[in-house]
Amino acid sequence: MLNPHQLPALRVLLPFITGILIAYGFDPGWFYPSILFGCFLSIFLFTAFANSLFKTELPAKLSAALLFAAMGYLACWFKQELHAADHFSKAAKLEESKFICEITDAPQLKENWVKVPSRVTHLVNDGGNSQATSGNILIYLARDSSSERISYGDVILLSKAPQAVRKNTNPDAFDYSRYLHFQNIHFQSFARNGDWKLLGSGKGNPILAFSYQSQKRLVRILRKHLPTQDEFAVGSALLLGYRDEISDELRDAYAQTGAMHVLAVSGLHVGIIFVLLTFLFHKIESRSRVVVLLKTGAVLTGIWGFALVTGASPSVMRAATMFSLLAMGQALQRSGAIYNTLMVSAFILLLINPLWLASVGFQLSYLAVFGIVYFQRRFERMIWVPKGFLRKIWTLVTVSLAAQLTTGPISIFYFRQFPVFFWLSSLFLVPAAALLMSGGLLLMMLEWCAPGIAFYIGKTLWAAIWLCNQLVYAIQSVPGALVEDLFLTGSQTILLYMILLTAMVFISHKHKRSLIVSSAMGLAFFATTSFRSISNSEKLEVVVFDQYKSTVIEFYHNKQCFRIASEGIDYKSLGFVVKGHHQRLGIHETFDISGTAAASKDSILLKKGNRILFGGLRILHLNEKSRARPSAPLEVDLIIVSDNQGYLLKKLLQSITCKMVVFDTSNKVYRIGKYTQLLDNLGIKHHVVANLGAFQKAWELE
Repeated sequence: MLNPHQLPALRVLLPFITGILIAYGFDPGWFYPSILFGCFLSIFLFTAFANSLFKTELPAKLSAALLFAAMGYLACWFKQELHAADHFSKAAKLEESKFICEITDAPQLKENWVKVPSRVTHLVNDGGNSQATSGNILIYLARDSSSERISYGDVILLSKAPQAVRKNTNPDAFDYSRYLHFQNIHFQSFARNGDWKLLGSGKGNPILAFSYQSQKRLVRILRKHLPTQDEFAVGSALLLGYRDEISDELRDAYAQTGAMHVLAVSGLHVGIIFVLLTFLFHKIESRSRVVVLLKTGAVLTGIWGFALVTGASPSVMRAATMFSLLAMGQALQRSGAIYNTLMVSAFILLLINPLWLASVGFQLSYLAVFGIVYFQRRFERMIWVPKGFLRKIWTLVTVSLAAQLTTGPISIFYFRQFPVFFWLSSLFLVPAAALLMSGGLLLMMLEWCAPGIAFYIGKTLWAAIWLCNQLVYAIQSVPGALVEDLFLTGSQTILLYMILLTAMVFISHKHKRSLIVSSAMGLAFFATTSFRSISNSEKLEVVVFDQYKSTVIEFYHNKQCFRIASEGIDYKSLGFVVKGHHQRLGIHETFDISGTAAASKDSILLKKGNRILFGGLRILHLNEKSRARPSAPLEVDLIIVSDNQGYLLKKLLQSITCKMVVFDTSNKVYRIGKYTQLLDNLGIKHHVVANLGAFQKAWELE
């Protein structure tokens, strides 16, 4: 039974997380929060050592909560690199400087680029003088024989100044700049041959260097024994955390069947190592402290050895920390305090890096483990299954159901889809992952001492991975295997977790009030979902998207989309731009109206040449294909300028009355300045998508 009074770690973790969340949204600096931290610490110490002055522990508890909240804020504020006084972005004459960068992580090979996470250590001016700096940078080197040899710990001289990662302003689209922000990366640079040169190597953490070198050597072993691309990609991802070779088709197949966690080395894989080692040493029965200490040390060595060999990614390090604490808890025979152990591990990790709280992997890992611990046994007892093979199958199914229950809402929030047969893929792939990891470890050991036997182990491993891939593709092809285009807002996601939490309180304590509250919040959730669906049907909206050097204009009404797009546009990249907004609005149909004339069935949209009437909004679209000038004075609400046609404005505005002008990203930015100055002189509002982001206008149909 889950009892908050038996969870002292909760009193520390919750206020600490609150402080981190405050730091995410507000930035009053470090000085005043430090003063508050000192005040709360003084109050806590006073109330803790002067209990006789109070009839209640409330002052001590309140001051402790405020103390940890202030600690969480300060830990997060100081962790953010932009607050450092020596950050390279604060240096003078940045554009004229060269950058000495140390590679801080294993480079990743992309189709045309090599992605190189780095840290700027020095700036060098024209005179050759250097200035010590700090700050992370993501460098993309044009892929060639030189850039492919770059590795962790190398030092390069970058002559191309980095640019701030641009925020994605398109509505409901994935914001890559925000994703990088929580990795403490805010600048990037695209460098071709001649923009950089290698200065040296051997820098960085020697433990991490050993980790990456070990991973490379083991990847070569797998490449030798797994000759086909898909099998090598899955094997290297599953066993070593090397995911550069996974194709989009294979990635989609695993994601759409709910098996993506098999390819991402994290909690599942570290958990398998933990279970294997625990099972192995469980045969050594002894209550001697020395034996217990040696067994625990062996388990910890195995966990952290696996973490290092797989590249020591943040997700693996988080999982290794969590399972290390679990192992120590078992050694102390305190397995009943697993909730406290989980929260202590989360506190330690967030103390190390508060930005991990925003990591999808961090959130999914802890929610999955919490769900398994709380719900799995309850689900298992719901249906009686006789001991034996069927019981083991039922246990695997309940583990998957428990994990999905607690991770489902946030998975839908981030990925906007739900794999219906997640339980089926987990039923086969989770035990398969354990067998594949055991076989892979055996293969790597035999490669050095018995290559002849390793050959047959490699063939068996290849066949097993091939079978897993075929199974995944088969599940993916089942009709209705994936529910797509689901959309949850942040508030709806929180509401779902509040419903789950109050339901858990009812399950644990049988409080009828919690059941009533849970039901009321469930009704609120369905009400907000229904209201949004009705509102989307009645609302009209025009969006000029921020798509690099392209025209993308969309009109929305009654879950239909009417699109004007540049000729030859890449529809794959366009999907990343518009799909999120389509999911929010529940768009079912998209019609291309880039031609000269178009009309919707309900006549809500009429297009003739470069003139568009949409729900009473009068629009003039200037592009290369439609330069017709109005023969009589004309009044429009909106002019959208594409394809560098802004030079027409001066003459057109002599006969056209306009309220707003929008320049999309197909226009060259350096040409727009004189046109916006003209509009300012005429008192006409304007919006430059390349500078201000996507343009949106929404209204209700009268």
